[in-house]
Amino acid sequence: MVESAWNKRVRESLPPIEENYPDNQLSSNELAALEVTMRDGFGDVGSPTAWRGPLPAEIRSGVLHHQFYVHTARPDDLEDEEYKEWRFWDHDDDDRPAAFESFPLGFSLETLTTYFERQKARYLWRQRQRAPFPGVELGDEWSDAEFRLYEKPWYEHHALQLLSFIALTKQESERRRKAGKTDSLGAFLMLQWCGVLGRLVEQYYWRFRFEAPVISGLAVRQAASAGGTARALAHKLDHAKWSAFAQTVWARRPDLSKLAVAGIVRRQFNLRQSTKHIARFIARK
Repeated sequence: MVESAWNKRVRESLPPIEENYPDNQLSSNELAALEVTMRDGFGDVGSPTAWRGPLPAEIRSGVLHHQFYVHTARPDDLEDEEYKEWRFWDHDDDDRPAAFESFPLGFSLETLTTYFERQKARYLWRQRQRAPFPGVELGDEWSDAEFRLYEKPWYEHHALQLLSFIALTKQESERRRKAGKTDSLGAFLMLQWCGVLGRLVEQYYWRFRFEAPVISGLAVRQAASAGGTARALAHKLDHAKWSAFAQTVWARRPDLSKLAVAGIVRRQFNLRQSTKHIARFIARK
């Protein structure tokens, strides 16, 4: 399969594997790469010969940063607001539709696979830089992402899982088509998985772009109006997360002591609290 020009652009935008990988937010480089990956924009998105520019000043897109793509012999004129407005709302002499007539949300299995495969590689590189604890093997670090519910690696794990399901179903449908058979079940499953994948990507984008500062702002307001309530709730959620991870460690190594598991929890979440403090909030079930 020949790689598309847009996928090459995605590869060029991806953060290096060794760059810091935050668990609960998108870094500026991750965000920039994801926005390229989604192929959003008006007009001839994906055309290697199209020029792109920001939307006309009159359009209010809020926190969305869509651009529009046009074929023009005068790319420098896109800096002129009047020309840019004309090219966005009207078609040129080549009978192409005006840019505004297209819907600006994109979806590409190829580019999504490229993005999430890089995220997997970055997560694994980060995990393998952490020194293993005596007597405990890290094992398959990527399968551990499945236990980190609602964290960034959890979304990335399931995105690649869905992309794999879609690719395998597509191959099987093609095999059946060549054999002269229909595959309505395969078509139904592909539609369903693509829909779930689309929802996952949108939730991933908005959650890890805006949730951390929103929660931080709410926590500050709650703390100002209700004392330590917000802090207590945050601690309670942290303790639940520590306990859940401790259970997965004990499931693999039931011989470990409570302090040993607390040390693993401390390392896993890069905590400042002491091992003894953490041990107070975990218990074997």
